[in-house]
Amino acid sequence: MQLSRVIFSDPVSLAVNINKNILLILKKIFFRPKMGDNPEIGILGKEGNERRIENNKALGRTFGYLIATFAVLAAFTALGFSIHNFIHTDHVDVHIGEDGTYTGNLEVTGSLTASGLSYPTSDGTADQLIKTDGNGTLSFVTSLGNVSADSDFGTDNVLIRSNGTAKKVQHSGIIISDTDAMSAVTSLTVDNLNLDGNTISSTTGDIGLTPAASGDVNLPVNIGLTFGDDGEKIEGDGTDLTIAGNNINLTAAADVVVPANVGVTFGTGEKIEGDDTDLTVTSGGALNLTATTDVVVPANVGVTFGTGEKIEGNNTDLTVTSGADINLTATEDVNIPASVGLTFGDDGEKIEGDGTDLTIASSGTATVTATGQTIVTNAFTAGSINTGVTSLTATGSITEAAHSGRTLIMADVGGDTLCEFTLPAATGSGAVFKFIVGIVNTSNYLIKVANSSDTISGMVIVQNDDTAGGTASLIAWPTAADSDTITLNGSTSGGLKIGDYILLTDMLTNKYVVSGMLNASGTEITPFSATV
Repeated sequence: MQLSRVIFSDPVSLAVNINKNILLILKKIFFRPKMGDNPEIGILGKEGNERRIENNKALGRTFGYLIATFAVLAAFTALGFSIHNFIHTDHVDVHIGEDGTYTGNLEVTGSLTASGLSYPTSDGTADQLIKTDGNGTLSFVTSLGNVSADSDFGTDNVLIRSNGTAKKVQHSGIIISDTDAMSAVTSLTVDNLNLDGNTISSTTGDIGLTPAASGDVNLPVNIGLTFGDDGEKIEGDGTDLTIAGNNINLTAAADVVVPANVGVTFGTGEKIEGDDTDLTVTSGGALNLTATTDVVVPANVGVTFGTGEKIEGNNTDLTVTSGADINLTATEDVNIPASVGLTFGDDGEKIEGDGTDLTIASSGTATVTATGQTIVTNAFTAGSINTGVTSLTATGSITEAAHSGRTLIMADVGGDTLCEFTLPAATGSGAVFKFIVGIVNTSNYLIKVANSSDTISGMVIVQNDDTAGGTASLIAWPTAADSDTITLNGSTSGGLKIGDYILLTDMLTNKYVVSGMLNASGTEITPFSATV
């Protein structure tokens, strides 16, 4: 035991019971070793004055006190205490039992060494820990540094500090195994969860990440979450989220919901987007619907094109609506099944075939209008054909589309105005134009060819009113080589009576063929001339 300075001041009572046999009472004794060979030994008086024994003088007088003092010190030594600069400044009773236990309060100023461990002399700072250097010196630190354990810590609520940051570990089954440093732990097992290197695995089932109710599981920008061999990956860059993989399968117990006005894009030009009311499918090119069976549109729901065109069915009828024309464009045929007709209006007009015969039915008039000829290649059987009537009341041009095959009634109102009708150019189309007098016109009806290259050939029969019923009452007027005009003046050149007619046929290029029946009066003249 090493003693350099011990002071017991103020009323002090120190009781030491050693093996139940020794009871020592030490009051008001101080020891003050000097720097030389001889210590100072003194007794404090009642008023606090020191009484010193120097150079071992009067040692015998204080011998009894020394025996008691050293007995106390021997007892401390037996307990493993080494006291250096020890000051006890309070009224304290210290009891040491026969089992070696210590009770009471003890305050130490200066350095303290106990059982070979030297304690720090300062208080340290908040949350610091005491550690040993393995050579008997204890000190305050903010981190335990490297901790090695060959067996369990043995208790719950172990506090492990690493790099100055506290991490609470509150389970006795935690195993940390590493022979180097905490930062290089290779395996951490918590119940059935294993952290081994860069791998987290479970030995029994799921691995659940459960943050607080308002918290998130955050992955840093440009750090992905991979599945399998990194072939499947989810990663964000702070703006866009990328899901990479081979096939990406969305399996939901209910719906996969995309918010309104947020689209699903394909490439750069194709997009599907809804606004809570309408769904828009946009394509940078063609939109292809490929199904192994049908593409089904519900009843009474249509497919619209633009704003005025629509296709819709009601489980019975299919309706195709157009704001203008409906154009059927096929590289070959548009096929309608046998015995299925194409109707117009209220089913009164219908075209239908049975695989052999084609039937065109009309509840009224069936009108066939062609800009050219209407050609029937085989025999044509007609029950009744009405080509219609067109009234010619003033000068105008005659066309194949509007006038060929029709009855053309020359009917100038009043019968006193020149009416000139110009034929289309002769091309050999076979168009037939039949002009009939509906109102007698004494100011002339003129029928002329279109150009100077066209001529008229043939003749007309004229009935003379002076010899009605006689053999000489009929006159035939042939055309000349350059005839290109027919004049009906309502008297001498014909056109005297309602029903007189001229029939012209586009027979050849630059050639019309004429025939007709006319009535004339007075001195008859030919109706043919060359004026074009």
